[in-house]
Formats: sequence, structure tokens, C-alpha cells
Amino acid sequence: PAPAAPPAPAPVAAEPSAEPPAPTAKPGRKSSKKAAPAAEPAPAPEPAPAVELAPAPAPEPPAEPAPEPAPVPAIPVVVEVLSAPAPAAVIDRLYHELMALTRQADLLLAVGVGRLLIDRLYGGDFSSWRTRARKDDASLRALAARFKAADVLGFSATNLYRAIAVTELVEKLGGLPGVERRRLGLGHYRAVLGVEGAQQVKLLDRAEAKGWSAERLAAEVARLRKKKGERRGRPPLPGFVKTLNHLQRILEDEDDAFADLDAVDALDAAEATRLYDAATAMKEKCEALQAALRGKARGDG
Repeated sequence: PAPAAPPAPAPVAAEPSAEPPAPTAKPGRKSSKKAAPAAEPAPAPEPAPAVELAPAPAPEPPAEPAPEPAPVPAIPVVVEVLSAPAPAAVIDRLYHELMALTRQADLLLAVGVGRLLIDRLYGGDFSSWRTRARKDDASLRALAARFKAADVLGFSATNLYRAIAVTELVEKLGGLPGVERRRLGLGHYRAVLGVEGAQQVKLLDRAEAKGWSAERLAAEVARLRKKKGERRGRPPLPGFVKTLNHLQRILEDEDDAFADLDAVDALDAAEATRLYDAATAMKEKCEALQAALRGKARGDG
């Protein structure tokens, strides 16, 4: 027997291609199938709207490095030995000299004011001032009111009157050259205005020799006047004199005793009535006193 033939190898299947082959038309025969229409091209995408970008901020300059603190030098410890003060006698003398300058400044001002008032208001005559000032000091009051309206203190009618009196006393003592040699101030000369001329000089000499203050000198003047009045048996002042002196001091005070009249509207009826009755009674008393003094003041009595 003939040997059996070996089996034929199995056919290998061809791998399918990625794309199927396009059908080929047979020659001489039209294809019964219509060709697929070509695909329309996809529309181009619309451009995105332009976005305006804010300008980039300018770069900040680099911060300067902080300066390094200077080294603190070491403070040397120094022990200072204070010099000894001047001798007590020198300090005391300098104190009195400086106080004399201060007192002289006030005295010079008062004498300057008094001299100007005498020259402008009384014709440079102290006797004319003494005759008129006791019963007619309207000019001094008007001048004091002018200073008060300007809020300038120290020029009340009383102070103006005293400035004239001090000026008269200084001239009796030889003028400013005579008083500048004294270590006395304005208050000392004011303190002796109420005593006689010879006694004034004695008191001023004593005050300078003993180093009295103006207050101490005024106390001594009051003691001497009281002693002199008791020895002479001086009668007490009449009541109307005391009252007028008191009222005069009120009127010549720096603060106006009858100011703020616009506050009358704030009073109630009862208070306004009470004050009106008091003012009316005071007016009647003053008119009666004025009538009693009129003849004597005019030189008729």
C-alpha cells in the first residue's frame, strides 16, 4: 500500500486591513450604486472677542534697606563737683539790689503817670488838683473807665489819684534823683501819704534803715495815727462820712459795682420790686445829703 500523503496546511486568514479597500468598478460596467456625496467642510470657529487687559502696574522700586542704628556710645560716668555758692553777704546784697530795681520800676511808672495827669488835667498845678480832686474827680473816673473798657488793669480812679499824690510827694523829696537812692518802693511812698510832710520823711528814713516792707511801714503809720487821734481826743467820723467813704471805695473798685444792668429782665417781679424800693430809698438819702453839702462845697458856709 502506498503511504498516506501528509495533511495540507490550514490556510492562514489574512489580517483585516485598517481601512476596507475601495470597491473597484468592473471595466465596461457602470456601478449601480451612487457615489456618496462629499462631506461639507466644518465651519471655521468664530474668533473669540479680544479681551482688553489692564496695563500691568509699574514695578515698585525695591525698598531701601533700613539704616542700621548707630551704635550708642557709652555714657561716661562723670562726677561733677559743684562750686560753692557766693558768700551769703554777696547773695543778700544782690537780692536787695534786684528788689530795688523792681521797686524803682513801679515807682517810675507811678511818677510818670502822675506827672502826665497833673500836666494834662490840672495845668501842672498840684494845688489845683487838691482843690478840685476832693469834689470833682470826674476826669479821673472817665479815664479809669476808658482803661477798664480796654481790659487794662491797674488804672482805677483810686490808683490814678494815688499816682498824683505820690508824684507830689516825690517832688517834695527832691524829685526822682532824691528817691532813687533809697531802697524803697512805690508801696512805701503810698503808705505815708496820710501823714504830715515832716513825719513822712522820718518814717521813710526809718523804714529804709530798718529794712521795713511796705506793709510794715503802713502798720506803723496806722499805729501813729491812732495814737495821735487818741491823744487829741479826735471825735469819730459822722455816719454819713463813713457811708460816703464806703460808697466811694465801691465805685472806684476795679469791678463795676453797678454792671450787668441787662440782667434786670431775668428778675422776677418780687425781687425787682425789692431792689427798686432800695434804690429809691438810697437815691432819696443821697439827694438829701447832697443838698446839705451843696452850700459848704460851694464855699457859701
